[in-house]
Amino acid sequence: MRLRRDSWTFAALAREAWKTLVDGSSIFYVLPLVAVLAGITGGVLALHASAGLDHQLVVADRAGANVLTVRSANQRDKIKIGRRSCEALAASPDIDAAGLALPLRDVYVPQLGKTVPVIGASASLLPQLQSADAVVGSAITKSSALTRLRIPGAGQALLSIRGRPQPDAIGTNSAIVVPLSVRVQSASTCFVVVNPLRNATRAAPVVVAELDVVGGPVIAQPGSVPTFNPVDTFTARQDQFLPLVFGGAGGLISAALIATQGSAWAAYRLSGTSRRSLATIFTLLSAIPGGFYAIAGVAFTAVGMSAMHSPGAVALEVLAGGCAWTLIGAAASLLVVARQPTNLARDR
Repeated sequence: MRLRRDSWTFAALAREAWKTLVDGSSIFYVLPLVAVLAGITGGVLALHASAGLDHQLVVADRAGANVLTVRSANQRDKIKIGRRSCEALAASPDIDAAGLALPLRDVYVPQLGKTVPVIGASASLLPQLQSADAVVGSAITKSSALTRLRIPGAGQALLSIRGRPQPDAIGTNSAIVVPLSVRVQSASTCFVVVNPLRNATRAAPVVVAELDVVGGPVIAQPGSVPTFNPVDTFTARQDQFLPLVFGGAGGLISAALIATQGSAWAAYRLSGTSRRSLATIFTLLSAIPGGFYAIAGVAFTAVGMSAMHSPGAVALEVLAGGCAWTLIGAAASLLVVARQPTNLARDR
């Protein structure tokens, strides 16, 4: 297929393609609208998938799936886990919190009107202890305000705050938690809260290896073992490729619309427009909607990125979809470029 030159400049061809797309009487008028809607739809689907993952992680967290309880592998062994090594795990990038939690006593608290257990815990396990003298379990009170709580035996009123809901495996939701005494240097149990986006079972051997233990071997067990891994399910989902599919489908739609306008393209060719210039117009008729698609998808991703997992990957998928729209639309429309003007003129 011989491509000859004509008097068209690229700027003139771009204006011609743009006028074709924005002309309300043109069939191509729908392409920019479809592109914007498709780009936003891809972002909405990614946001919905992220919300689903967050919900599954919350459910798994409440069940203790990401909480490792390190204890003796043999109940007959009297093991001691060093406090310092247990609390040091909280500084690891894959660990959200770690520390000791020891039951102290049960006390009647007049302000609560009930008897509740008191637990001494590391501030590295319950960070709210860094800003309050006591943390009241979320199942005990609904008030989130700082209050002065009088606990028998404490000597003075303690500045207390309502605790955030914790995994049941830690056992602090129905207790009053106070800072663990500095005199306590070891315990038989260490609690480790693994980042929800990490696999607690896979992290267990690493956790055990970092602890200073005396008295026998230890094991690290999660509070519950989920039937599936939410993160693995999220990363393996098929709908993450929909932005690319949308882009490819958009390219085919562009090519199909181009193919239906044979008589219009025949007028170009018969007036002296070369195949090269016509191919450029066809490419722009796909590239401009593809650009709209990519811009809409990336803009939506930028707005919703705070609530979205892997927004960078979503943006790349949308950009790839925009490229696919352009390439597929341009390549498929070459079939129209190759036709003779007289044959195109017969199309109605």
